[in-house]
Amino acid sequence: MYPHAHYLGKDMLVTAALPDGSVKTLLHIPQWSFHWQQDYRYATPITLPAGTTMTMRLHVRQLDGQLGKPPPAARARTAFGPHSTDEMAELGLQVLPKSLADAAALVQALVDHDTQANVAWAEQEAREAPNVAENQTALGSAYIQVGRYADAVPPLEIARPP
Repeated sequence: MYPHAHYLGKDMLVTAALPDGSVKTLLHIPQWSFHWQQDYRYATPITLPAGTTMTMRLHVRQLDGQLGKPPPAARARTAFGPHSTDEMAELGLQVLPKSLADAAALVQALVDHDTQANVAWAEQEAREAPNVAENQTALGSAYIQVGRYADAVPPLEIARPP
């Protein structure tokens, strides 16, 4: 697995909730460091049954400008971006499905999740800056991606130049 977070990360925990109700800790880094973004591999692969739910939780530090961090922004928010100051957290997983059918189902689930995440991101951006044409275009495009064609029309009309 590949845990990833930036300067505000404090404590990262990755768990698997199995269908039988048990919870297995897969990774725990109690004192996260920006420099610990790397692959973590098990000596022996772990088998997780269908229906397992993976969760990654990241606790964050207070914005205090200490520890060699860049000056804090007035407000921290989730922001995927190319810079280390774009505070965010994510977890990459390497998995090996048992069959081609399982692999296809996994790929489809990832595509579905990604398109829903694109909608959520675009909605947030359009709420925060509704007068920015690029945000409205992104929102309309995200709605089209998930088949919400009627919902796509208003933001695309707002984005259209006069």
